[in-house]
Amino acid sequence: MPTPSQQVFLWFVGLLTGTLLAVVTAWVVGRRAGWNTAVLRRDRGALTTLLIAPLVLGILPQGVQRADTTHLAWVGCVVIPLVPGLVFQLTRAWVRPRYRGALVSVLGVMVLLALLVIAPIYTVRPYLERVEESLGAPPPAEWSIEREGRNFWLGGAPLTVAAQQLAADLDRMSEPGERLFVGPSDLSKTPYSDAYWYYLFGDLDPATRYIEMDPGIADAPDSALAEDLASADWVILSHLWDAWDEANTSGEPGSNEPNLVLAEQFCEYRSYGDAFELWRRRPDGGACPAPQPATPVEAPPERG
Repeated sequence: MPTPSQQVFLWFVGLLTGTLLAVVTAWVVGRRAGWNTAVLRRDRGALTTLLIAPLVLGILPQGVQRADTTHLAWVGCVVIPLVPGLVFQLTRAWVRPRYRGALVSVLGVMVLLALLVIAPIYTVRPYLERVEESLGAPPPAEWSIEREGRNFWLGGAPLTVAAQQLAADLDRMSEPGERLFVGPSDLSKTPYSDAYWYYLFGDLDPATRYIEMDPGIADAPDSALAEDLASADWVILSHLWDAWDEANTSGEPGSNEPNLVLAEQFCEYRSYGDAFELWRRRPDGGACPAPQPATPVEAPPERG
């Protein structure tokens, strides 16, 4: 099986190939009909093919602006299922009518097999896992964070316990209207941000406009990330993205200024296992007190 980064690359190439296939097929179908609108109106398959090309071209920028699994899925869920129909329209003039049904079946199976071979980690496997979970008992309550009627599920494991402990500390010490900043442990890199903390702590104001932490934007030398960070009262840093491996620049270091602001203006309050750190604003003119003892984290009980 290809490695995760190779799967993302193959998925990206497949998305571009499917888009190119849509454009080429539309041109062939239109030329085959002589670009005669009367002929195309009678052939709904050909007309639909012509409409598909601008559709997939229009949504392609959503996939390529950040070629990660989420953006590829948002575009791929439209483009990839269209591939059998596009190939059918492209080749139907060369295939005898009695074989066209078999051709459609073969093409559909090939698409499913391609998902198994190209990107199973991000397509087939999570789908089957969700199906399996839906057939069993619901996850226990301790697998989620709940605060003031707002709930976010993290799916068990020590991560959930660490998040619950951090939420309890921040809830106890923060005041409504204070500013919260959430980011990765190394603020010179922008793989992602655990933005659900902004949702859970809706009484705290987000301290940055860079909620998602996109590469080339939040980590750019002229971004306002460091300035935003300097306005915060509380900072949550996540180690969940430390080993992130993605076929773009999200793992490459950008501006180090936010890290300098963090070291100069904030003090670490506590770390929570190997998942999170909570930082608070440094006292005016004062030195940082010693961090609170790290909170040990154990996994929640297994489902029975």
